[in-house]
Amino acid sequence: MKKHIWIIGIIIIIAIVLGLVLSRTSTAPVEGEVAGEVTVGTAVVDEVEIALMESFPLQAMATIRGFLPDGCTTIGDVTQALEGTVIRVSVATERPTDAMCTLALVPYEENIPLDILGIPAGEYTVDVNGATATFTLDQDNAVDFESDKGLVN
Repeated sequence: MKKHIWIIGIIIIIAIVLGLVLSRTSTAPVEGEVAGEVTVGTAVVDEVEIALMESFPLQAMATIRGFLPDGCTTIGDVTQALEGTVIRVSVATERPTDAMCTLALVPYEENIPLDILGIPAGEYTVDVNGATATFTLDQDNAVDFESDKGLVN
């Protein structure tokens, strides 16, 4: 009889210790902490539109549209570089690696200001992750800050 009491006591102690260990290693995030890793990908861009603002100096905005692969994926970092007459824009996506997400496509639309200050007149192609659009500058988009003339022609 005493042997059964000892076995039951040991099982209870093991259950308590195991419960404490598992509760401390829970994957539930605490507010302010980052839970898990983030998977970075490339956004699928279906459409690019370019709008030139009537401003001085001239400003341009690329509006991109596409679909994100699930309910957890969001638009991440956006970078751009001028290569000749092509403005290459790279749009990344971010998704929590261990997240449980809806598997429905999620449409998105993002406005990206283009860095066109100082570029000469001409036709330019904007390439956003493979989707392209073009625009034309009728004059150089440069400002002469050292004179009162303003726009450099």
